[in-house]
Amino acid sequence: MAEIMCYSNYDFAKVRRELDLFTPQDMSSSPPVPSAKHVSPPSFNIRDISARMQGATQPPGLRFPTGGIVGNHFILCGLYLASSSAAFSVYALNLDTFVWRHIEPAILATGSWNRAVIWADRAKLLVFGNQDSDLAGDYGRRAVSVDHMAVVSLETFGIYTPPRLEVPQKIQEMGLSMLDENLASDFEVVCDDGRRIKCSRKLLADRWPWFAQQERELKMKIAGITSDAPVDINDTLLRACNPAKLTPTYLDLPEPFPVCVAFVQYFYTLSLSTPLQNRAPVLSALLFLAKQYKIGRLAELVVHALHERLDSSNAVGVYEIATLSGQQNLQVRALNVIHVSCSNLKFESKLMIVCQEWSVFAKPSTGPTAHRQWRRRQQHRQSSASTFFPRFRIA
Repeated sequence: MAEIMCYSNYDFAKVRRELDLFTPQDMSSSPPVPSAKHVSPPSFNIRDISARMQGATQPPGLRFPTGGIVGNHFILCGLYLASSSAAFSVYALNLDTFVWRHIEPAILATGSWNRAVIWADRAKLLVFGNQDSDLAGDYGRRAVSVDHMAVVSLETFGIYTPPRLEVPQKIQEMGLSMLDENLASDFEVVCDDGRRIKCSRKLLADRWPWFAQQERELKMKIAGITSDAPVDINDTLLRACNPAKLTPTYLDLPEPFPVCVAFVQYFYTLSLSTPLQNRAPVLSALLFLAKQYKIGRLAELVVHALHERLDSSNAVGVYEIATLSGQQNLQVRALNVIHVSCSNLKFESKLMIVCQEWSVFAKPSTGPTAHRQWRRRQQHRQSSASTFFPRFRIA
């Protein structure tokens, strides 16, 4: 049994938000705390964790709310009705930091949207309504429309379910030790500079579908050659040779040595747990290899790593990688970060210009000469002061 979260909002004139946590008694490490507000059901303890919620944009009172968990976020959506406006609002609560964030998909800015379903496995929000209707009017008539469906990809806002751990940490460490010490290594991966990485051919065949398919095709070719040969030669080959000798002992992978090492490390751990694998150039190369050889889990791990390290300093590079590899959700999120960064830079530039103009009118603290110079500058600029600062008066 897992924990259950219950969110409620009421008293819309002065909205009150409550978040309660239902914990099974066998999972709770602390004794139950008596509450005047709740009576805990059998086998459960209830804790009020409303005070932990924070954020600059907390949700208002929402009517007909819908909620769900996607990754480490609690998604809340519903109708927000004010005296002058109405909207279908979506909010996300980070369950690690308990900070609220307002999500504003452009597709929900117009129309009458009234019901939503959270598709947690795909990190999508399905919103039903009518894109041509008016929300306030429909609410007044108590009309519920399902004529259109808007699909909101939550991954573009950094909300998704991270890849699960396939191999325990201790087993990963053991696998990396075997790779470093060349234990049970009967195969080699040859890099573009000729350097070789010893590894296990059986492990590659078990965890790399493309490699296993190449081995099967090679065995079929060998079987075809031996079946077409004369009987005596066929018998001789079958007695003298085995599949291990007839299978190539190396794979020529035209990639740099660090990329090849990180690629082989993935098959030993099924994760990106080494510092080498988490370097930006290596991550981009691994993403392209995952797309080329259709390794779905590797692609998910790389995209998750890029999501986690995405910020204004590397947004352009992440955008290029996502565009070339066809990762649309990551591409859109990186583009949004670029837009926010450019907007902040423009605001800072305008603020700097305003500060420079304002410094012209700043009166120095000491010195008669500086005072006379300030008076002259003030008289010279007095006429244009209202242009720069319409809300300020020069004393």
